[in-house]
Amino acid sequence: NVGKSSLMNGIMSRKVVSTSSTPGHTKHFQTIHLTKNLRLCDCPGLVFPSVLPKPLQILSGMYKIAQVQEPYSAVRYLAERVPIERVLMLKLPEDADPKEFEWSAWSICECGYALSRGFLTPRVARPDVYRAANLILWMANDGRLLLGFKPPGFFVAAEAARVEHKRQRAAAAAAAAAAAAAERKKKKKEQARWRAGVVRGKKRRAVARRAGPDAEGEGVGKGEEKEEGGRANDDGDGDDDDDDVTMTTTMMTGKRQRETARWCRRRSGRGGRAGTLAPIASVVCRILCIFVLHHLLFFFFFFLFFHATISADA
Repeated sequence: NVGKSSLMNGIMSRKVVSTSSTPGHTKHFQTIHLTKNLRLCDCPGLVFPSVLPKPLQILSGMYKIAQVQEPYSAVRYLAERVPIERVLMLKLPEDADPKEFEWSAWSICECGYALSRGFLTPRVARPDVYRAANLILWMANDGRLLLGFKPPGFFVAAEAARVEHKRQRAAAAAAAAAAAAAERKKKKKEQARWRAGVVRGKKRRAVARRAGPDAEGEGVGKGEEKEEGGRANDDGDGDDDDDDVTMTTTMMTGKRQRETARWCRRRSGRGGRAGTLAPIASVVCRILCIFVLHHLLFFFFFFLFFHATISADA
């Protein structure tokens, strides 16, 4: 029941065998000559009624719906696995309690689908339950009501895959946390080394500042040399000691130059207010120079113009 007759008609590009939308339409064996040496054979599909229950045979198209005398068991089989009332948007009976009412195969066909579609018997105008049940089975065969089954062991494999994925995510998170902790520990160690070097440099500069600029320079230089020697032998691994010493020495050299300049300004008397007024005096001198140059240029061009006028009159 896979559409062998329809495939043969497609290959031949014309209708050579009878087909129908209902599976099981082919009843006998027949052959079609495609070429002189090639023949196509069409035969009925193989059906094993004893393997599957009858409701499933009806829903899967193995058994003709027109030959079904009691369709309600097939509707019940379908309703137990597919929410028919929600798919078809069936309404509850007027006297039913939404909290306690339970849909059955008869209520789905009678109160739900037959009344909503207007299926009534000819004489007494009662809901045509048999017609509604057959139409629901036809919708299941056409694919409008989908009925599917998972392969054996599907849920076990899915659960095992989910557990394995969860375990892998936990292991990756633990590795990332360990790497982040190691990085933070390394940064803290580097910061501690840098701060210790800065503190030692400040103490040496404070001692050298009391003795004067020459002694400060010598003291700081000696301190830096000692610091470099001590830092080079601080740890046995020697991974980051050279970088820490270079950074600390560069910072201490710049600070030493600034401290020496400040000490020289204080000793020469140019510190305090005199140092504050020096930029103002420089600006005033520049303004005066610009003013004088402007007037000199003005008188020069005026003289040239006056001389040219006298020459023209003469």
